[in-house]
Amino acid sequence: MKSTNYKALFASGIIFVGAGVVFMASVNPGIAGGLIVIGIALMIIGAKNKDKWVKK
Repeated sequence: MKSTNYKALFASGIIFVGAGVVFMASVNPGIAGGLIVIGIALMIIGAKNKDKWVKK
């Protein structure tokens, strides 16, 4: 079983938050709120496990 790539989770969180901001400005604030919450959750999970980030 592969280990979780927490650095990628953190990066995905940043992308979700950015997409949420764009959706809030242009499409639907309800969808935007969901994307922002998911993005923040991914960023928190990634940041809490920063010691497990793979160094290349």
